[in-house]
Amino acid sequence: MNKEINVGLLWLGGDHNIEIKKLNDDTFVNPEDEIKDWVHCLNNPWSGTSIYYEVHPNYQGEGWIAEKTVIVYDFIEAKISATGDTPQEAITACEEAIKLLTEKYYEEEDDADSKE
Repeated sequence: MNKEINVGLLWLGGDHNIEIKKLNDDTFVNPEDEIKDWVHCLNNPWSGTSIYYEVHPNYQGEGWIAEKTVIVYDFIEAKISATGDTPQEAITACEEAIKLLTEKYYEEEDDADSKE
């Protein structure tokens, strides 16, 4: 049975939440445009202080869960979570997941104004 696993969240203000989910086989449930928007937000914090982690024990299994939150703008926020045997391994797993997602889904926008 292929179970859905919540791996992230894209909050666009108010009640507008997009839960990012994967199946056990690592395929996303969400449409690709939602994944691209989520990855874009994970890579574009408002400032250096707009990123933080929460780490807690995995109560549904062994190890730890790290959740990275990136505040992009007043009402836009992206989260990603990952697990590890230690708190640091969970944080590292978040960073590795973002790196892989970025390579696959993130395209830096062309700044047309700066090219003129």
